[in-house]
Amino acid sequence: IPASKRVEPVLLSVEELGYDQKNARVVARGAVQIVQGESIVLADRITYDQNTNEVFAAGNVSLRQPNGDVLFADNVRLQDNLEAGVIKDFRARLSDNSLFAAREARKISAEVTELDYAVYSPCKICDNGEPFWQLKAQEVRLDQGAESVEYENASLELWGVPVAWTPYFSHPTPNAKAKSGFLSPEFRASSELGSAISTPYFMAIAPNIDATITPILTTQEAP
Repeated sequence: IPASKRVEPVLLSVEELGYDQKNARVVARGAVQIVQGESIVLADRITYDQNTNEVFAAGNVSLRQPNGDVLFADNVRLQDNLEAGVIKDFRARLSDNSLFAAREARKISAEVTELDYAVYSPCKICDNGEPFWQLKAQEVRLDQGAESVEYENASLELWGVPVAWTPYFSHPTPNAKAKSGFLSPEFRASSELGSAISTPYFMAIAPNIDATITPILTTQEAP
């Protein structure tokens, strides 16, 4: 059997376990933990369908992926060795501690996740509940294989206030090698420039050559 088609064995840890022999379903409740390959699922309740190799998880669900990302949700349906499925009320903490949230996520494969009405920010949440800056988009495609995050119909917000819009935007994933793209913007204020935002752009020209260009937009002076 090709490696891509093999079903990894499932290791299950649970407080209460039931089995529906007629439908070949395992029902687990209480501090449930499923380990399959390099993926780990935690939840209050999990149903595993042996016929379809599908996992239905509900209640305080978290999924740790092989690349170090951790996904959180209220309920999840997964299949194909926990690599594909649908996640409702999606939240994620990537390996660099940046945060994602979305109304719904679809795991197309172990490497690709598509998000609807998503929010992304690498910033810590402020006291007022809003990060310093965040990106909101109608659709987001997170592709670990291509090492890219792509946004459609996206807007940039500072402290919850929209300041820019673009039909398309992309940046590398946290685990990407040196790759051209925008870096985290910086905000500053002074009596001469007023409020200003710096938007550095990194260019990977060659394995031993790179450059960073940083446009600065201000409220009192020209860019």
